[in-house]
Amino acid sequence: MSFTRFAERSPFPASEEKTAPSERDPLPLRVPVMVFLLAFVTLAALGGYLGGLTPATYAMSASALPVGALLAVAVLWTRGRRKDLSRFTAHLATGALWGFLGLVAYDLYQPLVKWVTGATFETYRAMPVFGRILTGLPSTALGAILLGWAFHFWMGVMAGMIFVLLRPRGGLLAGLVFAMVLQTARLLAYPSRLPATLHDSDFLSLGIIGFSLWGAVLGAGIRRWGFGRD
Repeated sequence: MSFTRFAERSPFPASEEKTAPSERDPLPLRVPVMVFLLAFVTLAALGGYLGGLTPATYAMSASALPVGALLAVAVLWTRGRRKDLSRFTAHLATGALWGFLGLVAYDLYQPLVKWVTGATFETYRAMPVFGRILTGLPSTALGAILLGWAFHFWMGVMAGMIFVLLRPRGGLLAGLVFAMVLQTARLLAYPSRLPATLHDSDFLSLGIIGFSLWGAVLGAGIRRWGFGRD
């Protein structure tokens, strides 16, 4: 689906077209905010790669969507399609918000489950490893831990934006299916990146439940409260 197709259908009935915002109205604040966020992540990933800190695969995974979205923004802006630009950034902001909130729920639920069940799984072991890969610092260094958490949250936010571009209206079932696709990809990738395999029962069970929770919050939140809905 083309990035510029989201506003082809007017959200206003024909009798209310006259109330639609003018193309000369100021753009909503979310437009420059989203452009800044996308540009910041792109430049940070590029700087990390050029500086020899961040492997190409990580830099590309973090910046692929921002680069594509910035190109779409540039096309819509240069063509004077301000309403489409506003709608597009509304979708991105919706996905970013609910991707972030879903990730907060995901991160908070894990220690609760660990406390209730007495599991011995190290809940947040992935973040320091991400930080070590991204910075070259020891996984115990504060900089590696902070950057690892930042990468963790960015991937959740970016996944939310991808979901809303694929499914603008959201939905609980769609969110769950999308989350399971990501969980499957995670299980395929982690053995080569992190000390976790399918034989790690705590990792597997917590991951499935956690991704389900993230997907439920993402899909249901966009369906009920998304301000970029078609």
